[in-house]
Amino acid sequence: MATETKPAPKRTRQVAAPSLSGGEGNRGEERLIALFFLGCVLFSPLVLQVFKSGMPAIGGLPPLFLYLFGAWAALIAAIALVVETGKRGTNADEAEISRPPGERRRR
Repeated sequence: MATETKPAPKRTRQVAAPSLSGGEGNRGEERLIALFFLGCVLFSPLVLQVFKSGMPAIGGLPPLFLYLFGAWAALIAAIALVVETGKRGTNADEAEISRPPGERRRR
């Protein structure tokens, strides 16, 4: 008695593409990545060269000094705004879920 053997089916594994956002509606991470790249551009040597080249002092301070600390402070403020906005949205959603029905939101 001869038995026929069928070849085993080929198994293929599908790999999903990684997602940076982690889901729909999560723009905070995307904004932080955009701010990182903005910081890379703001502090690139080509942009810094503009403020280094013979501009007159403003209020006794060199323009490069003012630009560096101004851009640094603006970048930190933008990052803080993105992070705090994300926290506020999460807390508001949690508070909305835990609030008993019929209770009004305090402002």
